[in-house]
Amino acid sequence: MSLLRTALLFFVIGFALTFAVRGVYHAGYGKAEAEGKAALEALKREHSDINSKRWAEYAAKEREARERLQEEQARADALTKTLLRAEDALAAERRDFTRRIADATRNNNAAFSPEFVRLYNEALYGPAAGAGSQNKPGGAASAAHGAGSAPAPGGGVLPEQPVTLADLLAHSRDYGAYCRNLSERLGLWNELALGW
Repeated sequence: MSLLRTALLFFVIGFALTFAVRGVYHAGYGKAEAEGKAALEALKREHSDINSKRWAEYAAKEREARERLQEEQARADALTKTLLRAEDALAAERRDFTRRIADATRNNNAAFSPEFVRLYNEALYGPAAGAGSQNKPGGAASAAHGAGSAPAPGGGVLPEQPVTLADLLAHSRDYGAYCRNLSERLGLWNELALGW
């Protein structure tokens, strides 16, 4: 019986050790699992904080960019209004100047020769404008023009339609308006570009 007792004792001890080892294993596993879950949650919080910071930075940058865009749009709108006012003022000056041309040339019937017109156009537009179709019927500048309107650029003015003082003043008016408008636009474009 002692052998049976010894076997039973070993069986009980083995069984107890198995449960003890199994309990220790599960306790260790449970502890490791709890620590792993805690570490994972800590990592999630850390990444969440990092992502929150990134999104906050992105949102701040987007807000700054939107505000800058709105400021630039407001500047561009203000410059556009300035340009429109300048164009309106130039148009009013042009209308006034047109009325005054008739008064200034009323008693003066002077006319300019085709050679004068050719040289005048060459001085304004370069040598190519003074050459070409001058004094040739059907040339580029041979289109009829009335008093108070400038002839087309180019040297082709017909002798039977001489350029009058009124024509010269009308051309000066048109060219001056063009240059002033161009200058105004260039100044506003420069102002807009300096803001960028």
